[in-house]
Amino acid sequence: QLREIYRILLSYSFFNFDIGYVQGMNDLVSILLVVMQNEVDAFWCFKGFMDRVMDNFDKNQVGMHTQLTQLSEILKYMDY
Repeated sequence: QLREIYRILLSYSFFNFDIGYVQGMNDLVSILLVVMQNEVDAFWCFKGFMDRVMDNFDKNQVGMHTQLTQLSEILKYMDY
């Protein structure tokens, strides 16, 4: 299964050259591969998932900062 994960991640890094590979992607791919039980289907599911959460993997981490700011605002109300 490691070779399949490697091929999916390599393919994605060529498919979306702007992001390439970022630490943690292998954890996501491995789960998709177990669930989908097919390398091609797992790749396309991963691609679709990354389209939705791509901002979390940018080098400037804008998506992650946005989520943490929103969490901070929620916690202010919860802690009130």
